[in-house]
Amino acid sequence: MRKDIELGRVALSCLFFGMVFGLIGAVPIIWAPNICFIEVFLAGALASFASGWGKRPMEPGDGIIIGALLGLSYSIFNEISYHLFSDLFFSAGLILERPVNASGGFLFFILAAAFYFLFNLAGSVFFGALGGLSYVRLASINRARLAQKQP
Repeated sequence: MRKDIELGRVALSCLFFGMVFGLIGAVPIIWAPNICFIEVFLAGALASFASGWGKRPMEPGDGIIIGALLGLSYSIFNEISYHLFSDLFFSAGLILERPVNASGGFLFFILAAAFYFLFNLAGSVFFGALGGLSYVRLASINRARLAQKQP
């Protein structure tokens, strides 16, 4: 990562967008786009944008690292908030059974949650990095077009 990119700004943008999109992705009514990791892709691009705001052009490796860090924070916030929302929706009567009772026991629930978290982590890191790389690449193409138009 380049030295002129502030690590505090990177960490803050990754945590902020990971928390916001992780909470959005955990709500049972609107979590459908998370199946294709669309929101992680968008969050990776936004985190790269926020991390490099007002600085020199970012390199592709910077976008990949920022997007991967976002994917890590997204997975953690998404997993925690998913279980909180499922308990909340069960208490409100919107879900008929708790996931522990619906899945066949506590051990199976723990194994299923660990598998889901690892799958979500791998996909979120990959698509977050892809979103960060896409932002950096599109920004460089846009800068090149603007440079060609100027005399």
